[in-house]
Amino acid sequence: MYAWTTKMLQMSISLLQTMMDSSFVTNASLSSLLLALEPFLMTLTYGSSFSKVLKLQACKDLSDTSLEPLYRKGALPLLQELDLSYGPLCQSAIDGLLACCTHLTHLSLNGCVNMHDLNWGSNASQPFESMRARDSSSLFCHENKQDLIKHPNRLLQNLNCVGCPKIRKVLIPFMARCFHLSLLNLSLSSNLKEVDISCVSLCFLNLRYASFS
Repeated sequence: MYAWTTKMLQMSISLLQTMMDSSFVTNASLSSLLLALEPFLMTLTYGSSFSKVLKLQACKDLSDTSLEPLYRKGALPLLQELDLSYGPLCQSAIDGLLACCTHLTHLSLNGCVNMHDLNWGSNASQPFESMRARDSSSLFCHENKQDLIKHPNRLLQNLNCVGCPKIRKVLIPFMARCFHLSLLNLSLSSNLKEVDISCVSLCFLNLRYASFS
């Protein structure tokens, strides 16, 4: 049964991609396929737990709750690459993914019009703020080390947010633990006002056509 579920999911995604490449796709046919695809996303189990790549570009009817299994139930623990470009996900759904899916290495959010900011300053640093409050003289006391273990480093290497018109602020502090992030693409973010990042491995930052006005 698990193998059948995985095969059907792969077939649905493949068919979706074929339809998107076709000039004959209609809103009705696309909506029907997405409605059929959503139950598979909601019921992902061990049958597809070995999947490492999931591409859901331009899924206009994908709801905000459809991806909850990814970060609330750990349905795809080995998932490394996720593409949600040109989707309708709201800010809270994107924040949930960024906060909990620390195992992702490649994430694409190109053209996500409902994404307002990329702010890992408040949520990501909360456990570290509490650590400093408990013992400001020793960040690496035994209790603090246990907190560090509970909040592992993010594995994210490539983050693409091209053409997200509502992004105004990008904040990725050191405490967000993005030590592997080497590529950040924010090009065509026409309303971008502030970028404050501390990523020791960053070697490519694309701010082309960002206004900063």
